[in-house]
Amino acid sequence: MIKKFRIVVIFNGIKYVWGLFWVVKALNSKSVYLVISCLKWLSLGLFISMLIVSIVLLYTLSKMITDYDDFVHEL
Repeated sequence: MIKKFRIVVIFNGIKYVWGLFWVVKALNSKSVYLVISCLKWLSLGLFISMLIVSIVLLYTLSKMITDYDDFVHEL
């Protein structure tokens, strides 16, 4: 089962690295404007990552449903 969701694990790893990078950068910022900018990029990257993961999971779910439907009709 984990082989089917390897891409999800990879995107979650990228998500955590992306988040850690921008949080550390925001903590080292010297102005509020830079902190807001870092938080903007952090939220944008995490939103895109979660969108990709959701699309992959929905695609996998639809593929599992169609495979199951084909199996039932073969009986």
